[in-house]
Amino acid sequence: MLQAAILYGLVAMFASGLANALLKRAAGGMGVLPTVIFRSGVSALALWAVFIAVRPVIVFSAGMLAFAVAVSILGYFPFLFFIAGLKEGKVGVVAPIAASWIAIAAVTSFVLYSEPFTVGKIVALVLVILGVLFSSVNLKDWQSGFSLQSGVLFAAIAAVMWGIVFPLFKVPSEYFGALFFACLIESMVCLSGFAHRILTRTPVPSIDAFKASWMPVFAAGVLTALFTLSVGAGYLTGEVSVVSALAGSGVVVTLLVARLFEKERLSALQYVGAGPLLLGIILASMMSPL
Repeated sequence: MLQAAILYGLVAMFASGLANALLKRAAGGMGVLPTVIFRSGVSALALWAVFIAVRPVIVFSAGMLAFAVAVSILGYFPFLFFIAGLKEGKVGVVAPIAASWIAIAAVTSFVLYSEPFTVGKIVALVLVILGVLFSSVNLKDWQSGFSLQSGVLFAAIAAVMWGIVFPLFKVPSEYFGALFFACLIESMVCLSGFAHRILTRTPVPSIDAFKASWMPVFAAGVLTALFTLSVGAGYLTGEVSVVSALAGSGVVVTLLVARLFEKERLSALQYVGAGPLLLGIILASMMSPL
């Protein structure tokens, strides 16, 4: 099961990394909330299309459905805090703090599911976490110090919420199946974003802004569907901490894409960070299934 968990985690990592890279400029043109709504809407439609084509057998329970909806809506809030953190601070400060949700998810999975931790797994997880932190840290952004107003508090809240909410996805994924729950997650995120836009009276983006950004947002929506489905399927293997660690490593892929296609300069530390990440993945893949 560990090998399958690594595979699902890697798919989620690349899907989220590419999606975030595509959304980087699009959000600036369309606005954060319209981008979230459009991206989640595309993702939900793609997943429901697959669901209709596959037609899996679903056993319904009113209580479990209510829990799944509640967890899906909760998943919207850490994303809001993360965006708020980016608005107030710098990516090189906010992203590494938010990425610490990987470690919190490992602790949550241990508390909730008594997930066993061998020495090899612990070392692999630590290497992955260090790789993500090194890769996303830009020391220039930290030299002047930071305050709560620089987005640190928002990033910390996002990390804690993600670290708690993501492992909770395991329960409804096991009950309903990864595909149906993925459909539910993206639908609830889209509806939550739409409700938030109405409450805050966020303006609709202009036609020109939409035309300039719809293609990358559409592609990001499809990739997000793949990410959500992969995470849910990965959690079904029982290796919640491993899947979370790999899925949360998408920031590394985002940085590499930005370097290759947007010519963003990376620091030496960010390049070094790829080493522990790859070593952690290799070590995890070499361990025998538990």
